[in-house]
Amino acid sequence: METALKVERSQSSPPIGKRNIRKSNIWSRLKEQRLLFLLMLPAVIVMFLFSYLPMFGLYMAFINYSPGGGSFFQQFFKTEFVGFQWFSYFFTNGDFYLIMRIRWHKAFYR
Repeated sequence: METALKVERSQSSPPIGKRNIRKSNIWSRLKEQRLLFLLMLPAVIVMFLFSYLPMFGLYMAFINYSPGGGSFFQQFFKTEFVGFQWFSYFFTNGDFYLIMRIRWHKAFYR
């Protein structure tokens, strides 16, 4: 009985951390795991759409962008960077308080 256990232990594979993993290049690994990458693709697309695409709007708040006449990307990246000019205009114009009063009224008294 004891010899059978010794034989089993010697034939069993070593623990996962101790195994010799053959070194292969990236393309063969990608080819082997292509179905897993295919399953991961919808999550990557959703993450891009909802995390990175809105960054255009964040950048648009700091430039002097006006739509119309030409390609969106040409106008978007060639416009003048104005920094906080539009924010200071919004807060000092007086419309900010009107907009916030209407917003609070709709939020709490509806």
